[in-house]
Formats: sequence, structure tokens, C-alpha cells
Amino acid sequence: MGTTLYISNLEAGKQNPTLETIAKIAKVLGVPMEDLVK
Repeated sequence: MGTTLYISNLEAGKQNPTLETIAKIAKVLGVPMEDLVK
């Protein structure tokens, strides 16, 4: 995780994040994981 390309691929639906990645993103954004997977 951490590259611009990886994040771009996640946003475009070209790549699926792991639960660990979702947890890290949620922590950085200060939101529950559930908010990212709705």
C-alpha cells in the first residue's frame, strides 16, 4: 500500500483492497471501516 497507482486502482475498481488495507485507510481518515465498504 502507499503508491498513487495503487490508490488510483482502488478508486477505479481495478483492484480490491485487503481488509488490512481498508483498516489502515479507515484509521487515517478517522472513520469506521464500515463506512468505506457501504
